[in-house]
Amino acid sequence: MHTWYLSVLIMRRFWMETIVMKKWVLPKKRETFWGVVKGVVKVLSGNYGSVRVDFSHPFSLKEYIQRNASTSMMSDDDLPDTPSPTGIGNAADTPSPMDTSNAGDVPSPTNISKAGSCSSLYGTDIVIEDQRQSIEGVAEHVLYYSVQSQSLMCTNLVAFLLLTKYREGTTVKQLIRDIDWLKGELRFRKRDVGFVGETSEVLEYAMELLTENLVIKVGDNNIKPCTELPQIKPCTELPQIKPCTELPQIFELSYYANPVLSVFLLESVLACSVIFHCDIDMSSVTKQKKDVTANREDILTTAQSLCKLLKYDFIFCPPCKRLEEELADALDELVTSEILRVQEDDTGCGDQHQKWARSLSATVSWDDDEDNEAFDEQMLKVNVHRSDCFNKLLFLYRVLAPILESYYLTALHISRDLAVELPEDSFIHILHNHAKKRVEKKLASFAESAALSTIKNAVKGFEDSNIVNVYYAGNVRMMELRDHYTVWNKLNYYLDLLESLRN
Repeated sequence: MHTWYLSVLIMRRFWMETIVMKKWVLPKKRETFWGVVKGVVKVLSGNYGSVRVDFSHPFSLKEYIQRNASTSMMSDDDLPDTPSPTGIGNAADTPSPMDTSNAGDVPSPTNISKAGSCSSLYGTDIVIEDQRQSIEGVAEHVLYYSVQSQSLMCTNLVAFLLLTKYREGTTVKQLIRDIDWLKGELRFRKRDVGFVGETSEVLEYAMELLTENLVIKVGDNNIKPCTELPQIKPCTELPQIKPCTELPQIFELSYYANPVLSVFLLESVLACSVIFHCDIDMSSVTKQKKDVTANREDILTTAQSLCKLLKYDFIFCPPCKRLEEELADALDELVTSEILRVQEDDTGCGDQHQKWARSLSATVSWDDDEDNEAFDEQMLKVNVHRSDCFNKLLFLYRVLAPILESYYLTALHISRDLAVELPEDSFIHILHNHAKKRVEKKLASFAESAALSTIKNAVKGFEDSNIVNVYYAGNVRMMELRDHYTVWNKLNYYLDLLESLRN
């Protein structure tokens, strides 16, 4: 009896080892010529819609290099207004988020820190630093304007609206109205769309391309794919359309929505800064009755801190412009759209003259420090008494909310798990598994916060902020929390900031 049982165990172990060997040890089966042909035919016969390609205005690379070379020969004291190639200052030269006393007096640094490559030493030891900065500046310039010149397709608009405004679902009629509204916002911001025709036809076509796995129709106590929509005329009478927020479908839907993020990027950063300083609970905005105000300089300083943290996810401004000025202009747009109001004072200055006054002060050689200080200390009030303005603020907040949730989880794990050094791969693996479990348990506000690419960029952002130290131990990249008295101040600042933006 024991001999028979032992034989069964041996055969079972041999069978399991054979399966493992076939699955993991044996090389991949070589593809045949006809298999490749079938794959190509399958791809070419699929329906992927249409895309319009636009080319942005060309610029002279020679002039760009000459201007960069001439500015690099000047001293830092002669260049107070020269932006860094990333549009965001170096972490070593930028004051800490907690040091807000002189943040408005420090200009954008002209140099950026040297970033080592994970796979090659080329670019750190061979290429001259000035050349590396020029190449990086050209690359970011091209990337920024390629994004700005991209034509947004109907699938981009539908996916963006479903993820930012209608995660719980909406009627087709309301979605058609919002597509028209979003098209108007894009034209106002000088962005183009790559489709024409009646909005009802465009919506039906977009939902066919997004397929039933990404967008579903809810009605009559059942769920039907959106590809089963009837003809165009009855389309406005259908029940509800809602996005699929399960993993991994939410990642694909986010991929369609991401091109629209750049349109509202700076305004979304400023909206998050306003929410943080005004301590607004976005889950109960209708209950907000009392007036809330925030200092203009504080809003801009926090917005710059967010831009610095998110620099690996977005390019906020081209290298030829200053981030501070771009944020200030975007803040004026929030005032113009009446989301924010300037608190009344005794001066009686009108809001329409603010942008003109700042432009005038930037062009003249002399500058009145007292006037600039008074302008920076201007108090801005959130227009809480108008539901349409609060809805705009909520919309702008939701543009970046999923990404900020990923950064919050990263900061939380850094404070908990990096008390001792860990391999970078292990830390990211633990963090990614925790993010996915939160989505499975319905604890995450946004399922796309579990995206691995965003988590990796968050780790890079905290490393660039001098909170996390990454070094090599042999061939393994190790991570540890920096041993410095200011590190916990920075980390707690970001934890408070990101936690206030979770609701």
